[in-house]
Amino acid sequence: MLRYLISSLFIVCFVLVLNPAIVSSQEKGEVQDILVAEKSDAAEKVNINTADMEQLMQLPGIGEGTAKKIIDYRKSNGEFTSIEQVKSVPGIGEKKYEKMKDLLTI
Repeated sequence: MLRYLISSLFIVCFVLVLNPAIVSSQEKGEVQDILVAEKSDAAEKVNINTADMEQLMQLPGIGEGTAKKIIDYRKSNGEFTSIEQVKSVPGIGEKKYEKMKDLLTI
């Protein structure tokens, strides 16, 4: 049993030390995650008080119908006072809001 454990440990160490592709692929994945996060941070925010239909449709989960509802809500109720208020628009629930909240501004 001990011999099997030592052999297994040796094989794992050997693979990790002599096969840099394994380590580098993990590091590459971490770098890609960081780049995606930076890209979303750098994405231009959409002002829900001034955006037209095309700009609103750039938001995740927002199609033509929901974009029109946002504009109609804005016309009926005045400007949004917080980005959370967009959840008052029919068709925008918590899940849809969570997907787009980082891209919204007022």
